[in-house]
Amino acid sequence: PTENKTRYTFTIRKNARWQNGTKITSQDFVTALRRQANPTTKSQNLDAISYIKNFDAVNKGKMAINKLGVTAINKRTFSIKLSKPVPYM
Repeated sequence: PTENKTRYTFTIRKNARWQNGTKITSQDFVTALRRQANPTTKSQNLDAISYIKNFDAVNKGKMAINKLGVTAINKRTFSIKLSKPVPYM
């Protein structure tokens, strides 16, 4: 964690693949988190991502989905920015 425990950076293993053999990328995680936060998907499990920066505004449709605090840095690295420190992260 960096920035006062509000930013976490994850690196995906080089050999990580989906069940069909396709490589897993950081963009896969970004897409999944954005989809879950998107109000049009009506996701039922939002507690797990409600701490991500701009989640409330994105989930209420008041902010663009690409403003959610998750970013693909490169093909194997992504970052999650939190709205405040969360002890269980």
